[in-house]
Amino acid sequence: MKNVFVLLLLPVMSVSAQTQSDSIKKRAGKAITNKFPTTRFLDLQYEQFSETDYDSEYKRKDLEEGTIKSQRRFKAAMNVQLIKKPTWSITASARYKLESFDIEKVRNVSEDFQDFPLTKSEDYHFFSTSLSYTKFSMLFKKPVMFNATVTADGSDEGYERITGMILTTLILKKNERTTIGAGFVAFVDPASQFPALPVFTYEHKFAGSAWTLDLIVPRYIYMRRPLLENGRLSLGSAFESEGFYTYTSQSGFANVNSFSRNEVKTGFIYEYHLNKSLIATFRGGVANIFGGQLSERGERRDKDNLEVKQDMNGYFNIGFSYNPF
Repeated sequence: MKNVFVLLLLPVMSVSAQTQSDSIKKRAGKAITNKFPTTRFLDLQYEQFSETDYDSEYKRKDLEEGTIKSQRRFKAAMNVQLIKKPTWSITASARYKLESFDIEKVRNVSEDFQDFPLTKSEDYHFFSTSLSYTKFSMLFKKPVMFNATVTADGSDEGYERITGMILTTLILKKNERTTIGAGFVAFVDPASQFPALPVFTYEHKFAGSAWTLDLIVPRYIYMRRPLLENGRLSLGSAFESEGFYTYTSQSGFANVNSFSRNEVKTGFIYEYHLNKSLIATFRGGVANIFGGQLSERGERRDKDNLEVKQDMNGYFNIGFSYNPF
């Protein structure tokens, strides 16, 4: 959850841009914000995945296999702007997640770990708190946004880690139909597989059409269009990184571990304004799971760690968000 492609700062920048009032803000903020901002003051989501088979390896040897009968995920997030100035702002964020798994038909296939405890059902709690500084300026006569964020995360057992992230985005082109931006994101995190990554944004409204192409690499690609008076439909794919902390006294494993996995979700998103401040979101499709791995807290992923692979499965997500500002 804390390593590759976790671009939380783009939504944070959107929230900040929405609340500024000077000319720099208007030029920079309009480039990446719209009627449905990615990050909201209060956001609640419930997600359900369909049944899927899985298998696991430890030190590159088969360990366990079974069926995830049900996986449920609840998320709550709050973003509060603490300080708002004409060209900069400070935002605080708090997030909570509950991951629940019901597993059956579990079978130990390891010759070396016959005493490995088999999992039947588990609940995992994860939370994080962040403090973010965002600044709007001009570079080469073009709008530029800089963001630095410090995050502390943990579980119901307490805080576990502190990480940081720096993001810069330069708006290269902005007209009535097309917005292009580029920049980079750097991770202050020893567990990150890549210390820095390029970021590219592209938004284009097709002439004579209601459709808009919305692309942020490496985060998502969507085709969007209005649907009904207060709604928006999006079709496409998004890259998401999820994770939580686990604790074990099992021989060969660290006491505190982090489990992370990468998800590519392809399907639809429908957002609808119930009123000026309340947005309902419905999302569904199929999820491809890549790179599920259990690593010692703060350590980089390694092929000798416990790896979990699972088949593609379906998902459905319903959420409500509140934006009073």
